This record gives sequence, structure tokens and C-alpha cells, in this order.
Amino acid sequence: QFEAARGRWGSARAALDRVAERMPNAAAEYRAAFAAASFQRLSAQELNDARAAVARAGGLPFNFPLGNSPDSTREQWLLAPRRAYLVARLALRAGDSVGAANVLRLPNGASPAERATLDRGARVAYAEHAWLRGDTRRGLALLGEATMQLDSLLPRFASYAVADERFVRGSLLAARADSAALQWLETFPDASGYDLVYLAPAHLARAELHGRRGERAAAAAEYRRFIALWKECDPALRPLVDEARRRLGAR
Repeated sequence: QFEAARGRWGSARAALDRVAERMPNAAAEYRAAFAAASFQRLSAQELNDARAAVARAGGLPFNFPLGNSPDSTREQWLLAPRRAYLVARLALRAGDSVGAANVLRLPNGASPAERATLDRGARVAYAEHAWLRGDTRRGLALLGEATMQLDSLLPRFASYAVADERFVRGSLLAARADSAALQWLETFPDASGYDLVYLAPAHLARAELHGRRGERAAAAAEYRRFIALWKECDPALRPLVDEARRRLGAR
């Protein structure tokens, strides 16, 4: 989590390789979640490798005995829809819209909880895809009204779509210079820390929005935070840091 948050996908991947020796399903899920992040600059092969790994993952992500608690039951029914969501995001990032549509198709006999989870995942995945293609209006329409309160986030870390939805919604609103974008982008990181991967990109998005609003001091502060977090990022992400330095120096 920390290496991914520093923009060091190579180091995060190496750590996940070690995790995979004992917890292959957990490693596959984290690899997919990190690889699908909108800021990543990965090859189609890397995206497809992460997609294949999570698609074939079996069992629970962590090696613990299932009890009779509500959380244990929830883990069981969450597995299929959340992994389908990860596969769909990776498919869309790799340009495979057909593959994404196939995996997001509801199975016969799906429970209402599974339907709701997969529906939310589908909306977030396609909204993110629309945003990355520059279709802000469609992205916001797909997300619809927010279903979470800004002061009561704290979801389970395994609900990947929750953090993704917050970042995508904030980014879509920022593209329209909507002041509500700052409210969403300022929710990172959540107190549980499960969304650390979005902390630096959120600072960058806030910097850019403040800049467009002519708020020079606020923009400079956000650029500095972003640069500090990603100062040792992977080469593929270095252009984002260099551009942030250029903008900071021009102020």
C-alpha cells in the first residue's frame, strides 16, 4: 500500500510477489486494484496479466477460517462481484469493452446484495472509462447521485469501488471546475488507510483545480504535497511530477 501510494508500482509489485507465496488470492486482488488505478501507465500486457490473475483467484483473499459472523457471510457473497469489478476495470483500461461487459453480466440466481454490489461496480467502472475518454457528462450520469456521506466513509478496505467512486466523482466534477470536487478529493486518505493509493493523485487534482480557479497559494501547497509524495516515483509517472514542478516554479 505504501509503495503504491508513493507511485512506486515496481516496488509494490515485488512486495505482492512475496505476499503471493502465502496469500495468492489477496495478492491477486491488490495487484488488480493497484494496476487498474487511473493514473497508472502500464502496458496492455501488464494489465492483462493482472486481469488474468484475479480472474482465476479462488477462495477468500486471506487465510482465516470462516465463522458465523455477518462479516464472514459478507466476505463470501462479496467475492464474485468485487472480483468481476476488478476484472472489468482492467479490461476497460486495456481497451476490451466486450470483455468488461461479459464479466459484469449478472449470473442467474444472483441475490439482491450481489446485484446491488455488481451494479455499483459497473457504474463506477464505466464512469471512470468515460472520464478517461474525456466524456465528463456521461461519467457523471453513470455515477448518478452520491450514495455515501462525506463524513461517514470508513468502508471495508475490500470494497474497492468505494474509493474509486470517490476519486472518479471528484475528478469528473473537477473537469467541470465544480467546487464540489474539492469536497470529494479532500476525503483522501480515509482514516482506515485503505485508499492511500489515491492520496498523491488527489493532491494533484486539487492543485490543478485551485489553479484554474486562480487560487495560487492553495494550488502551490497542493503541488508541494504531491511532489513530496511522488518524489521517488517510477519513471513512467515521472512526467506528472516534472509537470507539477514546472507549474510550481511558474508561480
